[in-house]
Amino acid sequence: PNRFLEQALREVAALPWMRGGRWRSQDGEGEFGTLGAHSTRFDYHGLELVFHTGIALSPALFLHMRLLAQVVGEFYEGKRRETALRRHAYLQAVHETGARLTHDVKNLLQSLNVLCSVVASEERASSPQTQALVRRQLPALAQRLSATLERLQRPIDTSNITEEALRWFHFIFDPMNQN
Repeated sequence: PNRFLEQALREVAALPWMRGGRWRSQDGEGEFGTLGAHSTRFDYHGLELVFHTGIALSPALFLHMRLLAQVVGEFYEGKRRETALRRHAYLQAVHETGARLTHDVKNLLQSLNVLCSVVASEERASSPQTQALVRRQLPALAQRLSATLERLQRPIDTSNITEEALRWFHFIFDPMNQN
């Protein structure tokens, strides 16, 4: 959002009657150009814009500047919301992945607990049925645990994802890409 704002105000500064201005929002503040003899202030969605001009604004020019400030304010707010949604989507993906892995580990621990309780009884531990059960279940549990650990350590396989899909993925889920 701040990069958008800086670029938009750089374009506004190129207008012939503009000298400079200031902006302030909950994300920060900044200036562009120089101060002029006349200033006009606009507020949209918590974004305060102050434009400095070398001349007093006529009613038509004032409306033009108000519309320009409103457009900048709307797009700025849209960028801020987009960033918040991207962060939320990223955190939700992290949460869901962690919840799935936690569920898998919980199921593995429950299965191990059942096997341990069966083997804990001396009379059951020596029975051929118990030994066959343990021989069948331990490799299956080891395989499930290995698959869970692999999912935890494996990076995303991007070999079959198109470049456009990768750009979309990084656009949505990269929390560091805030603009």
